[in-house]
Amino acid sequence: MSFFAPIESALPAVEGMLSTAATLLRPALGIGAAVTVGVLFRPLFVGLWQTLVIIVKPRETLEQRLERRRYKSALLLNRLADENSLRQPNLAAELRNFASRD
Repeated sequence: MSFFAPIESALPAVEGMLSTAATLLRPALGIGAAVTVGVLFRPLFVGLWQTLVIIVKPRETLEQRLERRRYKSALLLNRLADENSLRQPNLAAELRNFASRD
């Protein structure tokens, strides 16, 4: 018997553990590399995403946004007028008057 006999008998088990460790580490290293690329190129990805969003759905003009805000305000005032029409008819009339203004 030689001095290396116990070590030689343990080599297949060690090789099996090393191959298992390599099998488990490969995906982890790949995911780590993908995350690193994502972090490094995040500003580029965000810029591309914003460009695609603008192409698909362009921003409304100032007039369109103001018109939508006026419409929502008129709806809110009419809803408040309806809620207060029985308790405070004068307030409801004033709210409807405000809602009808341009």
